[in-house]
Amino acid sequence: MKNRTLIIFFYFFCFAYLVRSKLVTGKISVDFLISKGEGKGSKGISNFSIKNNQINITHNGTEFMGVVYLTHLNFGGYDLYDVVSVSKDGNDFLVVYLYCHTGTSQISMLYYESYDFEQCVTENATGFLDAQHFSKGVTKEIDFSMPVLKTDPTPIQTNILIEGKEISYQNANTFHCKLHGGLYKVSVFSTVDCKDCPNFSSGWYELHSILSNGKDRCFGIFYLNLNDHKSVYLEYLFCNPSLTRPKMSSYVANWSGSLEQISQH
Repeated sequence: MKNRTLIIFFYFFCFAYLVRSKLVTGKISVDFLISKGEGKGSKGISNFSIKNNQINITHNGTEFMGVVYLTHLNFGGYDLYDVVSVSKDGNDFLVVYLYCHTGTSQISMLYYESYDFEQCVTENATGFLDAQHFSKGVTKEIDFSMPVLKTDPTPIQTNILIEGKEISYQNANTFHCKLHGGLYKVSVFSTVDCKDCPNFSSGWYELHSILSNGKDRCFGIFYLNLNDHKSVYLEYLFCNPSLTRPKMSSYVANWSGSLEQISQH
């Protein structure tokens, strides 16, 4: 009986190990450091903890691991912190935006998205960040780890069309673009319609996407300004497993359509 118990435990341990994705470790330069932070949302995010920008998150019972890699100070009355993370099995990608009222350390709201839903979710939150923002031009290199992202999202149809020399988007399954000389397949998994966002002079659309070239999967946001239908901008890039942050890219391209009607998966 004892031997049988040991065998069962051994196979359970092996299964739990195999379903976890390989961890990769890298360095990233940031202009802020969160030495400590923790909190929880009111719905899907049950808890998160941060140490030196490394973050662990539990969302709907699934554990994610990632990094706080960007900040936007005084963004509409908030200090905003951008998180990218991967589930420990490597099959889901979670982006979280932590909102603190400007000048405070208290987290009051979370805004997040993953492969599981097509538009960002907002929920109230409680928690704190011990954040230090460096002087202009000063950065610090930090170490962090996250699982390898193993899958692309199922692309959604957005009713947006784009055509240019280095970018083409005619339907959900035929979105491609050039990024710093390489060709990437693009899968849009979430959108933001900001045509009527307050405090901005003109509106825009956002296509939150995963760009894949067979070696890396890169998160990025395509921006379509409503007062300019001849340009497309790709920003906030973060790649896995290389753990690199390519520079933003801009495209000369004609685009049309709207996000008013979005089809389901």
